[in-house]
Amino acid sequence: MKEFLKNSNFNVFLLENYEKNILNIMKFLKENNSKVCHVLLRTPYDYFISNLKENNITSNHFFFIDVLSSHYKVQKEKKNCLFLNYPNINQILEATKTLIDKNGCEYILFDSISSLLNYHPRFEIQKLVNKLKYEPFNKSKIMFLMPKTEELIIEDSKNLLKDLELFVDTIKELS
Repeated sequence: MKEFLKNSNFNVFLLENYEKNILNIMKFLKENNSKVCHVLLRTPYDYFISNLKENNITSNHFFFIDVLSSHYKVQKEKKNCLFLNYPNINQILEATKTLIDKNGCEYILFDSISSLLNYHPRFEIQKLVNKLKYEPFNKSKIMFLMPKTEELIIEDSKNLLKDLELFVDTIKELS
């Protein structure tokens, strides 16, 4: 996995043991002092940070975009997290651009890209993915993370995966 992460540019990772594999990816990125823009589409920021801390992974090179937490309560600003009120694709792109420009992020992780299906039709997600192939996003390595099985929207997730095949370099399964 480590060699693949170093050499990959625009990829989908299908994760069998989702949380464990995300922690492995984050651990690898931390060990390499990589600056990471992590778009949290599935997990709220506070939960994700506590999970990193429990696994002795510091987040000093990680910058987050959280689209969930504002649904539950008003969020106080954090120096390493931008909170969005809704997973609006244009706002996600603008926030990602801001983090790249401000922090020089080498990696962009979308966790989990299939979660956007709860808010947007597939063609809107295709537009997002297509825009990521251009400046300034293409300066970073982009990873779309997806659970290997998405219980609620299995058919839509499969179709999204087929759509993503048109844009990404590779699709890699991690068990």
